Amino acid sequence: MYNVKTLAALVVVAVAASSVSLAEAYSEFSAYTNIRQDVAYQMVDNAIAAFEMDMNTAFADIQNPDNALYNDVELYVFVLDSDGTIVAHGASPDLVGTDTHDLTDGRGANVGDLFDAHLSAEGAWIEYYWPNPATETDE
Repeated sequence: MYNVKTLAALVVVAVAASSVSLAEAYSEFSAYTNIRQDVAYQMVDNAIAAFEMDMNTAFADIQNPDNALYNDVELYVFVLDSDGTIVAHGASPDLVGTDTHDLTDGRGANVGDLFDAHLSAEGAWIEYYWPNPATETDE
């Protein structure tokens, strides 16, 4: 069984907003992406620290759209349990209770299977396509 710190690191997601893919304009967006990655990493660290203090409060804080520690326009935190069920979601609290194995990303990949394939004690960052809350386009 994975500990909360590992799960938080595994399931935190950052979606960088862009109307142009990085493949089409990598050099233009690389600085922006690096900055957004730094923000995403800080959000992960914030979530892990909050879980270590009080898990229930952390879940409530993650789902508060006004809490900048976990929600930053197009970046947000979400948390899964060890079975792949969403237990907190910063952008779409209505997804809480949803099994990620019942979800597909913007390219048709099963989201739960993507997470399962990357589970590790060290944590992982996973790339998949999901609606950006700022632009409502899959990125």
